[in-house]
Amino acid sequence: MAQRFYSQLDMDTFEKFSKELVGEAVESKDGIISQEVVVYKISVQDTQTNVYGETVGGKVYKAGVKINAIIEAADQTTTTDEFGPDRVQTVSFSFLRQSLRDISFVVDVGDIVDWNEGHWEITSKNENQLVGGQTTGDYNFSVVCEAYLTRLSHLNIERVRSI
Repeated sequence: MAQRFYSQLDMDTFEKFSKELVGEAVESKDGIISQEVVVYKISVQDTQTNVYGETVGGKVYKAGVKINAIIEAADQTTTTDEFGPDRVQTVSFSFLRQSLRDISFVVDVGDIVDWNEGHWEITSKNENQLVGGQTTGDYNFSVVCEAYLTRLSHLNIERVRSI
Protein backbone atom coordinates (compact mmCIF):
# COMPACT_ATOMS: atom_id res chain seq x y z
CA MET A 1 0.00 0.00 0.00
CA ALA A 2 2.97 2.30 -0.47
CA GLN A 3 2.26 5.50 -2.36
CA ARG A 4 4.00 8.45 -3.97
CA PHE A 5 7.75 8.01 -3.72
CA TYR A 6 7.80 4.77 -1.70
CA SER A 7 7.01 1.40 -3.23
CA GLN A 8 6.06 -1.64 -1.16
CA LEU A 9 9.53 -3.02 -1.90
CA ASP A 10 11.06 0.08 -0.29
CA MET A 11 8.90 -0.35 2.80
CA ASP A 12 9.74 -4.07 3.08
CA THR A 13 13.46 -3.27 2.80
CA PHE A 14 13.16 -0.57 5.46
CA GLU A 15 11.41 -3.03 7.80
CA LYS A 16 13.97 -5.79 7.12
CA PHE A 17 16.93 -3.52 7.93
CA SER A 18 15.22 -2.28 11.10
CA LYS A 19 14.62 -5.83 12.33
CA GLU A 20 18.25 -6.74 11.57
CA LEU A 21 19.37 -3.74 13.59
CA VAL A 22 17.10 -4.22 16.62
CA GLY A 23 16.63 -8.01 16.51
CA GLU A 24 13.60 -10.10 17.45
CA ALA A 25 13.41 -11.51 20.98
CA VAL A 26 10.40 -13.71 20.27
CA GLU A 27 12.17 -15.58 17.47
CA SER A 28 15.49 -15.48 19.39
CA LYS A 29 17.15 -13.54 16.58
CA ASP A 30 19.83 -11.20 17.82
CA GLY A 31 20.23 -7.92 16.05
CA ILE A 32 23.19 -5.57 15.96
CA ILE A 33 21.84 -3.66 18.97
CA SER A 34 19.91 -6.49 20.74
CA GLN A 35 18.63 -4.76 23.86
CA GLU A 36 16.00 -7.01 25.42
CA VAL A 37 13.40 -5.75 27.85
CA VAL A 38 10.53 -7.51 29.59
CA VAL A 39 7.18 -5.69 29.58
CA TYR A 40 4.54 -6.44 32.23
CA LYS A 41 0.92 -5.44 31.53
CA ILE A 42 -1.57 -4.63 34.27
CA SER A 43 -4.08 -7.44 34.85
CA VAL A 44 -7.35 -5.55 35.16
CA GLN A 45 -9.30 -8.70 36.09
CA ASP A 46 -6.95 -9.67 38.93
CA THR A 47 -6.42 -6.18 40.38
CA GLN A 48 -8.97 -5.51 43.12
CA THR A 49 -10.37 -2.01 43.55
CA ASN A 50 -12.46 -0.33 46.23
CA VAL A 51 -15.54 1.88 45.83
CA TYR A 52 -13.38 4.83 44.78
CA GLY A 53 -11.53 2.92 42.04
CA GLU A 54 -8.31 2.71 44.07
CA THR A 55 -6.39 -0.55 44.12
CA VAL A 56 -6.58 -2.73 47.20
CA GLY A 57 -3.21 -4.37 47.83
CA GLY A 58 -1.57 -2.86 44.73
CA LYS A 59 -1.77 -3.55 41.03
CA VAL A 60 -1.39 -7.10 39.75
CA TYR A 61 0.58 -7.70 36.56
CA LYS A 62 0.43 -10.43 33.91
CA ALA A 63 3.47 -12.52 32.99
CA GLY A 64 6.16 -10.53 31.22
CA VAL A 65 6.72 -10.45 27.46
CA LYS A 66 10.28 -10.26 26.10
CA ILE A 67 10.72 -7.57 23.40
CA ASN A 68 13.73 -5.93 21.77
CA ALA A 69 14.00 -2.15 21.89
CA ILE A 70 16.32 0.77 21.33
CA ILE A 71 16.93 2.40 24.70
CA GLU A 72 18.04 5.94 25.52
CA ALA A 73 18.65 6.45 29.23
CA ALA A 74 19.20 9.79 30.96
CA ASP A 75 21.82 10.09 33.68
CA GLN A 76 20.89 8.83 37.15
CA THR A 77 20.56 11.32 39.94
CA THR A 78 20.08 10.74 43.64
CA THR A 79 17.81 12.86 45.78
CA THR A 80 17.78 12.75 49.57
CA ASP A 81 14.85 13.73 51.75
CA GLU A 82 13.52 12.83 55.21
CA PHE A 83 12.82 9.27 53.98
CA GLY A 84 16.39 8.69 52.76
CA PRO A 85 18.09 8.55 49.36
CA ASP A 86 16.13 7.89 46.18
CA ARG A 87 17.39 7.24 42.63
CA VAL A 88 15.76 9.22 39.84
CA GLN A 89 16.13 8.39 36.14
CA THR A 90 14.08 8.57 32.96
CA VAL A 91 14.37 6.32 29.93
CA SER A 92 13.02 6.25 26.39
CA PHE A 93 12.12 2.80 24.98
CA SER A 94 11.62 2.59 21.19
CA PHE A 95 9.87 -0.50 19.83
CA LEU A 96 9.36 -1.52 16.19
CA ARG A 97 5.63 -1.36 15.53
CA GLN A 98 5.68 -4.42 13.26
CA SER A 99 7.47 -6.52 15.90
CA LEU A 100 4.68 -5.64 18.36
CA ARG A 101 2.07 -6.56 15.75
CA ASP A 102 3.78 -9.89 15.06
CA ILE A 103 3.20 -10.96 18.67
CA SER A 104 -0.19 -9.16 19.03
CA PHE A 105 1.09 -6.97 21.85
CA VAL A 106 0.16 -3.38 22.67
CA VAL A 107 2.34 -1.28 24.97
CA ASP A 108 0.26 1.07 27.15
CA VAL A 109 0.78 3.81 29.72
CA GLY A 110 1.09 2.17 33.16
CA ASP A 111 2.92 -0.94 31.92
CA ILE A 112 6.16 -1.89 33.68
CA VAL A 113 9.42 -2.47 31.80
CA ASP A 114 12.18 -4.57 33.37
CA TRP A 115 15.59 -3.45 32.10
CA ASN A 116 19.08 -3.01 33.54
CA GLU A 117 18.28 -4.20 37.08
CA GLY A 118 15.45 -1.67 37.34
CA HIS A 119 11.70 -1.43 36.82
CA TRP A 120 10.33 1.46 34.77
CA GLU A 121 6.72 2.63 34.61
CA ILE A 122 5.62 3.94 31.21
CA THR A 123 4.24 7.47 31.51
CA SER A 124 3.71 8.40 27.84
CA LYS A 125 3.49 6.73 24.46
CA ASN A 126 4.28 8.37 21.10
CA GLU A 127 3.25 6.68 17.86
CA ASN A 128 3.85 9.33 15.24
CA GLN A 129 7.16 8.41 13.62
CA LEU A 130 5.93 8.48 10.04
CA VAL A 131 8.00 7.17 7.14
CA GLY A 132 8.44 9.91 4.55
CA GLY A 133 5.90 12.09 6.34
CA GLN A 134 3.05 9.98 4.94
CA THR A 135 -0.10 10.23 7.05
CA THR A 136 -2.24 7.85 4.97
CA GLY A 137 -1.74 4.11 4.92
CA ASP A 138 0.45 2.14 7.26
CA TYR A 139 3.52 4.37 7.59
CA ASN A 140 3.61 4.65 11.37
CA PHE A 141 6.85 2.81 12.06
CA SER A 142 7.66 2.81 15.78
CA VAL A 143 6.26 3.14 19.27
CA VAL A 144 8.34 5.36 21.58
CA CYS A 145 7.59 5.19 25.31
CA GLU A 146 8.90 7.47 28.06
CA ALA A 147 9.28 5.88 31.49
CA TYR A 148 10.60 6.62 34.97
CA LEU A 149 12.38 4.41 37.49
CA THR A 150 10.04 2.94 40.10
CA ARG A 151 10.70 0.84 43.18
CA LEU A 152 10.19 -2.92 43.05
CA SER A 153 8.50 -2.73 46.47
CA HIS A 154 5.62 -0.77 44.85
CA LEU A 155 4.94 -3.58 42.37
CA ASN A 156 3.41 -7.05 42.65
CA ILE A 157 6.07 -8.55 40.40
CA GLU A 158 8.07 -11.47 41.67
CA ARG A 159 11.48 -12.36 40.27
CA VAL A 160 12.07 -16.07 39.83
CA ARG A 161 15.57 -17.34 40.49
CA SER A 162 16.86 -20.34 38.63
CA ILE A 163 19.04 -22.76 40.54
